[in-house]
Amino acid sequence: MKIIGVGISKTGTSSLAAALTRLGFKCVHGWPPWNLEKFKALVDVNAACRYRELDVMYKGSKFILTTRERELWLESCRKHWEKYRFKKSPTDVKFEYMWCRAHLFGRLDFDPENHWQSYVRHADAVRAYFADRREDLLEIDITRGDGWEPLCEFLKVKVPETPFPWKNRTPGKSNPAPDRSVESAESAPRPARAPKTKPKADDRIKTSPARVALATVNAPAAEPLPSVPTNTRMKIIMLGVPHTQTTRDFSTCPFTIKAWNQCRMLHRLGHEVIHLGVEGSDPECSENVAVVSRDEWARFYSHPGAKLYNSKTDGEYRPYHERWARAVREAIQARTSRPWEAIVACTWGGTQIEATKGLRQFVVESGIGYRHVWAKYRVFTSYAWMHFHYGQEGRPDGNRWYDVVIPNAIDPESFDFRPHDKTDELLYMGRLNDDKGVGIAIDTARSVGRPLLIVGQGNPNRFLRGNPHVRYLPPVGIDGRRELMAKAAAVFCPTHYVEPFNNVALEAQASGTPVICTDWGGFTETVLHGVTGYRCRTMEQFVWAAKNIHQLDPAACRRWVVANYAPERVARMFEEYFQMLLALDSRGWYQDRPDRVELDWLKKRYPEPALDH
Repeated sequence: MKIIGVGISKTGTSSLAAALTRLGFKCVHGWPPWNLEKFKALVDVNAACRYRELDVMYKGSKFILTTRERELWLESCRKHWEKYRFKKSPTDVKFEYMWCRAHLFGRLDFDPENHWQSYVRHADAVRAYFADRREDLLEIDITRGDGWEPLCEFLKVKVPETPFPWKNRTPGKSNPAPDRSVESAESAPRPARAPKTKPKADDRIKTSPARVALATVNAPAAEPLPSVPTNTRMKIIMLGVPHTQTTRDFSTCPFTIKAWNQCRMLHRLGHEVIHLGVEGSDPECSENVAVVSRDEWARFYSHPGAKLYNSKTDGEYRPYHERWARAVREAIQARTSRPWEAIVACTWGGTQIEATKGLRQFVVESGIGYRHVWAKYRVFTSYAWMHFHYGQEGRPDGNRWYDVVIPNAIDPESFDFRPHDKTDELLYMGRLNDDKGVGIAIDTARSVGRPLLIVGQGNPNRFLRGNPHVRYLPPVGIDGRRELMAKAAAVFCPTHYVEPFNNVALEAQASGTPVICTDWGGFTETVLHGVTGYRCRTMEQFVWAAKNIHQLDPAACRRWVVANYAPERVARMFEEYFQMLLALDSRGWYQDRPDRVELDWLKKRYPEPALDH
């Protein structure tokens, strides 16, 4: 068996080669593959050109496709093509790389459009080749921070204690902002250079509908410019996800329920909300457009029940997703009459990226709780997750004025507050994965002598075996969640990884049920330690928390959610942010709002017990 890196040059192949070497796989990077018998792994463009032949030669091999964001990859390629022309290379090496370049790109010189088309064609071909053998292909974006965890899990080896060997990184390098006049996947206004001194009145940034400049100074002074009324009716186009229907029946899919909630919240503020999704979707909106039929969707997808969601987009699913993307794009174009008049909100990514590529509207990732961001305008679900991405991108300088944090909305009316109906049973609700901390919940419940109910997607057998104090239920709908959370003594959320947000913790608090969780990620913002729950770092702390959960006031839990996470509260945050974006088509960052009477969109309201902590 060999390990073959099939990513094109400048996608993190040097880092991958160093990582494989550190894991004990002797790796050759950038050398003709005919001496591969001496090595365990091969990475670089020569492997990318011959992955089919290598697959036949070395049965049972594992293949790794490294990817990279478009603008960063093209810029890196441009520099590489200008700098490295093989002048000092041996003849066989020079010939090999010239052949590889011709094979992949059809030419030897650098042409951005041709390069990107070749990149996409190669990646699609690799995915199609392994469509029926997904276990043999790992796809990672090392430049976005994918490191030891996915690589070691794929190769079934232990994660090293040393840092991942990222190579050829430029400290502080940020994604370039594309020119708004050019259609691209991140079409958006282009930031202007930050002035070194305070600008004079005559130096004011000038804007026009064709090109908008954003100021990036640290502490700019406001200028008297025309106002944007706070009651401006906005056009918001909300995309559903292609593998579900936008209904509450799919409430266990975070991408779906975000779209459903955002439609309802913004429509109730009086905005024009247009939903595009699968037939049978039922969000509250101004217009609900079925871009594919229920029958067509049902040929590939269904409600997963107790299983994990199927969100595949390749292989036999590819034609369906191409039709979905094409129909969404046509629907958006039919409902917009000029550039930059609408917000296009996307809660997922995937095929939504393809559907919105190059649209001259404000395309927004409206609820980022995942690893790979892609749009120019970004709404993160927590500051912890936004800062995680900044660290991952090497962005200590910030300067992302139009990145914001808006939490997921939790409707208190969907959860009962019955503090006198509590039972002795503890509750875990979520995916039945080790990294979700199911084992911690089981061990803690055993230590305090309380029963534990685990509810969620996945196979429960190994968690039930030898644990008579644990019982299991498959995933439940809204009514089931309401009943279980209202009666639970406490809800466990002991996630091992950096949790972007976690709705369950707030749903529990909306029910007046305290939360026992880990002390990182989104929990540091959503769970008030010693007031609405306990955040823990050792088993002793988890056990103490479970023994003392009665000290927390259920009413404080409920008040915290109602005041800060109810749909009416979160909707105003989206409204403020979307108005910021639409102002870019006028006066941009310096847009004045003389009618403003408050700036409360980021204000937190704390329950009384929290004031003592």
